[in-house]
Amino acid sequence: MIFKQLMDSFLIHYLGRFDKFPFNVEMHGDTYQIGEGEPEFTIKVNKDIPKKDLMASTSLALAEAYMRHDIEIKDGDLFNVIAHLDCSRSPKKSATSSGRSRATMTSATTSTSSGSTRR
Repeated sequence: MIFKQLMDSFLIHYLGRFDKFPFNVEMHGDTYQIGEGEPEFTIKVNKDIPKKDLMASTSLALAEAYMRHDIEIKDGDLFNVIAHLDCSRSPKKSATSSGRSRATMTSATTSTSSGSTRR
């Protein structure tokens, strides 16, 4: 359980860097929204993606995970996802005072202690 929470936290924090275009991430029964506005697509994670793969090449890691059926794309396709993530790559600071990403975390159950919204 703790490992799943750590992996979810890492992946959502990491993907929060790509918040120029809003999208959802579904994993372990929870839904997380990255960015603000109406999500353009949803990435459903069926199996965790290794951190080292994401850090080496996010688009390659997602493409390989898609081919292995470790992830699914809803309301879009893999090319759309990669294009959106590539367009969001430029380093930038968030509008928040702490400089953290503006990822909204949501789930079907409770609120987090960090104040993120959970559905």
